[in-house]
Order: sequence, then structure tokens, then C-alpha cells
Amino acid sequence: MSSRTCASRKLGPSARLGAPLILGAMTLLGASSPLLASGSPPCDRGDSWGRGSFRIIIGGGGRGVDYRRDSGRHDDLLYRGSRCEPPGYFGLDADAWCDLADGRFVRAKHEFLDLIECRPCEPVPRIGYAIASGRLEHWREAERSMRRAVELDVKAFDALCVDFELKREIRCLIDQYECLLRHNHCDPDVYFMLASLKTLLGDYDGALCAIESAQRYGDCSASARLLKCHIESKLCHGDRGRDSGRDYGRDSGRDGRHGRR
Repeated sequence: MSSRTCASRKLGPSARLGAPLILGAMTLLGASSPLLASGSPPCDRGDSWGRGSFRIIIGGGGRGVDYRRDSGRHDDLLYRGSRCEPPGYFGLDADAWCDLADGRFVRAKHEFLDLIECRPCEPVPRIGYAIASGRLEHWREAERSMRRAVELDVKAFDALCVDFELKREIRCLIDQYECLLRHNHCDPDVYFMLASLKTLLGDYDGALCAIESAQRYGDCSASARLLKCHIESKLCHGDRGRDSGRDYGRDSGRDGRHGRR
């Protein structure tokens, strides 16, 4: 009697019947492993995926457990009661924000560009691309990207979680633009960028002064009008912004978007 026959008798009839099913499942998993390893995010509008993330759903009827690695969002709990709540904007949980906040501007710029090419009509990656380009002193690229983000959806400014380190980079970029004004105090593009960056920090009073200066020096664009309306709406509702002593993310003890390295 062969060892295989002895093993089959020891396992019993139920185990022998289940063996082909297990073998088939292992075959399917082996065939799909390159797809899971690739980690490329889908490009259709909808759920926001971080780099290197994948989803395995267990269960049926739209309910189940969602296992996601390295999502980075504090509100990314996709199993809430009986329904899932996808995030409102694509790119909020991208690793590019961590690279930007840590000063890796070239890498962050390339990562934001990948996100823009994946979903050209999403504003959040364009905001990140504008900040990274500005820190690299690529002024024209920064201005075009920021204007396009405002035109797509100016309310995306409110969706960004500006933690201590990202706030530091934005303030450094503001200093760079203010230095440019010393050479040309009539540049509307510089004033527009200052208004956008101060809006990100929640400094709506300073942002309003900057956008009014941009329009005074000839900025008649739709992006300037949209940004000014957004700023005036914030001031009208008494919103003094997020820059009021609270820092989101790593330095505040809250599980913010930039909480991982």
C-alpha cells in the first residue's frame, strides 16, 4: 500500500472531497498574485485608493470585511454598520503628501503628476503638484496647476488636512513668493498663489488681501473670481480657518493623513 493511499484513508472522506477545492483556490490565487502585487489604483471616478493598496472583500450582498493596507486616512473605515462611505476626493491619502511634508519635493512632484494623469479632473493632486513645483521654484507650473485646481473645485481646499509639517512647507513657499514680490510687486500670478496658499492655511483675511491685489493688477481669470468668492464665503460665515492653534496629524496626537512615513 502506497503512502498516498494511507494518507487518504487517515484524512477521511470529507477531507478527500475538499482537497480539489483547496487546490483550485490555490491555483486561482497564484494566477492573480501579479495583479495584487502591482498595486496600481483604478482610474475610474469613485473610491480613493492609496499607492500599494488592495482590497479583499469577504461576504456577500454588499456587506463584509474590507482589509486594506496602508490607507493612511483616519476616516477610512469602510465597514460602518451596513454601508461603506467612500471619501469625497481622490488623492487625499496619497503617499505624495508625506513626501511633500518631509521635503522630498522632486519625488512628490512626480507622484502627484502620476495621480493627475490617472484622474485629470481631480483637484487635490493638482494642489499638491502646485506646492511641490513652487518649492522647486518652478513658478509657472505651480501657478497653472493651482489655477486648474481652483477651477475644478475650489472647495477641495477645505478637504485637505494640513498638519504641522505640511503647514511648515506652505509657509516656506509663502516666504518664497513674498521674496518674489520684492522684485516685482505688480505680479498678479504671485498674488494669486499667495491667496491660494493662505486659504490652505485658513488665513482668509490675508488671502482676501492677496486676491484683491491680484485682481487690481490685472487678474481677470475665472480662477481668481472663484477663489475670491470662496474666501468671502468663509469670512461671511465667520470661519477664521484651521490655522487657529490646532495642528492636525503627527504632532497633535490625532490620526491624520500624514501619520505614516
